[in-house]
Amino acid sequence: MFWSTEEAYSGIYSVKLTASTFNDYAKVKIPISGEFSSFVAPSFYYKISDYAILTTEDIGGIWPIYVRAGETVASGYLSPFPVIHIFDGSEEHWIIGQPWAESTPVDWTLWDNTQASTVYSEALWHDEGVFDYPPTEGGQVGWGTLSYWTDHYSTYDVVDVGIGLGSFAVTGRQSAYVDDLTINGFTYNLGY
Repeated sequence: MFWSTEEAYSGIYSVKLTASTFNDYAKVKIPISGEFSSFVAPSFYYKISDYAILTTEDIGGIWPIYVRAGETVASGYLSPFPVIHIFDGSEEHWIIGQPWAESTPVDWTLWDNTQASTVYSEALWHDEGVFDYPPTEGGQVGWGTLSYWTDHYSTYDVVDVGIGLGSFAVTGRQSAYVDDLTINGFTYNLGY
């Protein structure tokens, strides 16, 4: 992760996230405090970098929840995704939003929880255990709506909210710019 003047959604800087291999992970985060039970899904803007490598895997076939309703994506790129870190005083968890599959290196695009996938009517989320919980109706095992997770972990508080990229076996080098992270109605200009 580093500040970049190559691209910006607003201002003159953005944050460039790069994960060179499928085991790599990049993240930028903002410390936040508040009850997770009343947390509103974050949103942010992203742009796939020209340095990202097109995957040879069938993203849409392997992970249909990553494809927006009405679109078809076979090989392509995966977007950055939101990560919410929560803690109840003794246990911590990470609630992770889904990336979106892109056929091309898209220009500035909004990641928004209300976007429907080919599988469900809004973005889906999982915790770091992915396969620990039953599926949401129409979803895949371990995935649920954000409201499922805010109910499931209703006694937890939010520690920080971030934007992650990487850790997917179906992709090669991933690289994207991120900017304007909105959390509970307040927008953080990541590029200042």
